[in-house]
Amino acid sequence: MLITPQGAVRGRQAVREAFTAMLGQIPDATFDVYTRIYEGDVLLTEWTAIGSNARITDGVDTLVFRDDEIRVQTVRFTLESTA
Repeated sequence: MLITPQGAVRGRQAVREAFTAMLGQIPDATFDVYTRIYEGDVLLTEWTAIGSNARITDGVDTLVFRDDEIRVQTVRFTLESTA
C-alpha cells in the first residue's frame, strides 16, 4: 500500500503506476537521500531531488517492512518548478 496526501493506493500494479506518475513529474532527477532512520521494521527517509525543470527539497518517505517486503509506504514532497 502507498499512502500520499492524495490518498491510498493498493496492489503492486497500482503502486507501480503511482510511482511512475510521481517520477514522471521530474523525469531526469538526481536524488539525494540524506536521512535514513531504521527502527524495528520501519524506515524513515528524508530526501531531495533536482531535475532540469523541477526540484524537491522536502521529500519524506516512511516504509513499513514485513517478511522482507514493503507492506506500507508513505510519500510526501513538494514539487517546485525551476523553469
